[in-house]
Amino acid sequence: MPFLDELAPNKKNIVQKLPYDNTIMEDISLDTDTTGVVSNKDVIGQSITNILLTMQGERLFNLSFGTNIYSYLFASVPDLSPMRADVRRSILNFEQRITIDENDILLKINQDEHYIDLQITYRIKVTSEWGMWKDRLFLWKGL
Repeated sequence: MPFLDELAPNKKNIVQKLPYDNTIMEDISLDTDTTGVVSNKDVIGQSITNILLTMQGERLFNLSFGTNIYSYLFASVPDLSPMRADVRRSILNFEQRITIDENDILLKINQDEHYIDLQITYRIKVTSEWGMWKDRLFLWKGL
């Protein structure tokens, strides 16, 4: 290998042994059902975040993915019913490990500060365990 010899005459610096670590990665969940579906609340919560923070039409090969919730910030008198229905539809379409009812979605819009407080209570289908996702979604004035 002349090219490697030219780049690094002292080959000992190229390969370094890494210490063996047998700890489990925190972002990999071992909570799966018999089909291998991950049912960890943290993983499902991250999926909900991804769905809600993606605007519809933003994903080139999946234009229906996401929600239109940021458009409600600019409505003169925001009606929460269509927004709640949009959130529910998006989550049920793209996060099929859970079930939610429209009454399980709590919304509060602050148009002056440009944010939406959102709380979603859901049930994991496989385990019948209840979970809650809660966050404040900002639309910055510069966007």
